[in-house]
Amino acid sequence: MNGTVAPDAVLELVERMLGASVKDRSYELTRSGSDVSDYLSFKKNEENGEASSVESRERDLARLVTFKATKTPGDFTIDDLRACRDTYPEGSRRRVTAAYRDFFRWLYEEGRTPANAAGRLRYPKRKTPPITDLFTEEERAAIVTAQTSIRDRACVLLLLRAGLRKGELRKLQVRDVNLAEMYVLVRFGKGSKSRRVPIRGALVRALDEFLLTELPGLGRTPRGSDYILYPARGRNQNVEDGVATPDRKMAQSTAHRWWYRCLHRAGIVEPGLWRGRRAHSARHTYATDLGRATNWNMVAVQKNLGHSQISTTIDIYTTFAFEDQAAAADMLAARDEA
Repeated sequence: MNGTVAPDAVLELVERMLGASVKDRSYELTRSGSDVSDYLSFKKNEENGEASSVESRERDLARLVTFKATKTPGDFTIDDLRACRDTYPEGSRRRVTAAYRDFFRWLYEEGRTPANAAGRLRYPKRKTPPITDLFTEEERAAIVTAQTSIRDRACVLLLLRAGLRKGELRKLQVRDVNLAEMYVLVRFGKGSKSRRVPIRGALVRALDEFLLTELPGLGRTPRGSDYILYPARGRNQNVEDGVATPDRKMAQSTAHRWWYRCLHRAGIVEPGLWRGRRAHSARHTYATDLGRATNWNMVAVQKNLGHSQISTTIDIYTTFAFEDQAAAADMLAARDEA
């Protein structure tokens, strides 16, 4: 050993320091910190940015101004931006690039810098996405039937059979469910967009049962302002172990653990493991199932998922397996022989 610290250890130390810097806002003491604060205020108040998006921008920009604490916004170069961006994992660099480009464009438009340092900063080339880890038909059935509470059963179905993002599920309220017309209204989708998602079959029945079932410990059925994925006061946030608190939405970290407890019950993931089968895979599964069921009507899939670009739906969210290719070839052969 020569007394040097491994690069991974250095990055881990920096991450801890940066986390504290964001939490206590000490990054504001850097020479560019006040500009970051003003930019975040602009995003919140004038662009009505979603809270999670603004928080992500804050973390990315706090790292940048902390790494270059002695620089003012006008002193930054494109090399500074590239060097800081390269400290992130490859999968995060497009997000970081977007944060830098938007921040420095705002600085330039506000007259705070003589030039836009990120004007020539390009997005990293997108790699071909890997085949998504979809849930099989057997796994989907196991996940649903393993849930003993109607809250959990309805919520896993909202992921698997309505394609909601986990963040959208956390914000879904009873008033957003319309069983008469059979849809759920997603009010707070990605980018603050809203959409209606048609619901059918087992999901409709589960939501109907949920609305007719008394909330644990409260002696009443759900009302309009209640959250569907509500937390509970008690051990492990399990509804069987405590009292429902439907007036509060579940925290992100709690929702992560809730999902994996659902997988533990189904035997999909071993107890004690908290990673490996993301809730977002349920959204990909829904997209692929819906595509197959509609003979790959990608416009319908795009609208149900709430994507602004159909290329996102086709290239990332649906998996066109070899058996789907074979089925298409069979259809062509049948037409030729007719």
